[in-house]
Amino acid sequence: ADSPRSGAPPASGSAAGRERAPALPQGRPDAARGVVGLDPAEPEWHAQMGDALGTMGDLARAEAAFDRALAAGPDSAPVLALYAGFALLCGIYRPDTGRIILKGQDVTRLPPFRRVRLGLGLTFQTNRAYHDLAVRQNLEAATRSGTVTRDVAADERYRYALERFGLDPEDMEPARLLPHHQLQWLEIAMVLASGPDILLLDEPTAGMSPEETMQTARVLQHLNRSGMTIVVVEHDVAFVRE
Repeated sequence: ADSPRSGAPPASGSAAGRERAPALPQGRPDAARGVVGLDPAEPEWHAQMGDALGTMGDLARAEAAFDRALAAGPDSAPVLALYAGFALLCGIYRPDTGRIILKGQDVTRLPPFRRVRLGLGLTFQTNRAYHDLAVRQNLEAATRSGTVTRDVAADERYRYALERFGLDPEDMEPARLLPHHQLQWLEIAMVLASGPDILLLDEPTAGMSPEETMQTARVLQHLNRSGMTIVVVEHDVAFVRE
């Protein structure tokens, strides 16, 4: 994808109590883990909106080599650029110029729901589940229109996540009654319900305990091994190592 270099996302502070990410070869995938290290001192990583897709391109190359890609770094310019890259890929933002190619198709002008139907899924740092709706209604929301169907592999991933996350697809209790970690897991399950084969995760373990973080990592590892492409932005070093 190509993109202009204009506009900078606002800076934000680090999450309280979260350990800084380890140093990695800058702009290169770690051969052992498929992790891209991002150095805010490097001029090409300045937090300009136009750099977002260039950064995503580095992650795409890492993913091609290792089946998964994860950006590890502090709350700094390159991580913010990746947040913008997620939004561009999903259609939340539109580039002024350039193109966005998804699975060989130009999706630059497609609305977000059309990109979802092509197999793209995204979870946000701030939980976007419908807290006043029942758990069951949240899980059904992705397929409510009847235009989204899961193939056998996608259905197995969805049901595996429900089981490992301890979520009952028939639960009629409001989602707001779930503990924080299960509310985070519910959003991941909602995305999986639409049958994506590419999953973008923005700090999926924010606010979780170490045990809950490791459980999230194990589920994502299983999803990745089953054939799903996963791109994660995260600051939790334990999660990155797992």
